[in-house]
Amino acid sequence: MTVQTTYLTQLPVAYEGQVADSSMHNEIVSSYVSATCAPGRMLCRDTSDTLSKLPASAADLAVPIGISIYDSAKAPGLYGATLPTGQTFPAAVPCLRRGRMWVIAEITVTQGQPVFVRHTANGGSTILGGFRNTADAVLGVDTAAQIDNAVWATSATTGNLAQVEINLP
Repeated sequence: MTVQTTYLTQLPVAYEGQVADSSMHNEIVSSYVSATCAPGRMLCRDTSDTLSKLPASAADLAVPIGISIYDSAKAPGLYGATLPTGQTFPAAVPCLRRGRMWVIAEITVTQGQPVFVRHTANGGSTILGGFRNTADAVLGVDTAAQIDNAVWATSATTGNLAQVEINLP
């Protein structure tokens, strides 16, 4: 039998996909994703109003659904592992449309800057639906699109947690 002998003295501030506060003005909706989706990713409309997906183009981000919320009650397969026997996609995912969310900053960001979401992989930046503060152009073609009504609520360095404040119509 294994016994835990060490304990963290300081818990992490937050985790990716965590709603940052319990404001009564947060708007959370449920959306059905058509494939695996990590928490803390921007989702957009898929082939119908009831399905969502990770963005594959700037046009996809013209119809954002919200940011996927981590939900410990969901099947592990939703976040990338194999779905349990008998469960298939589409699967329901909670999404934040209005409020503050903890996400991983793809590059260094500063409070008050605009929010861009990656829709096309570029070198080491391959997380579709990930967040940054620039369009990240490659040969004159943007690989991330700006999200209207979204701003960085806190600052962070590359690869660290920061809050995004979003207010989708």
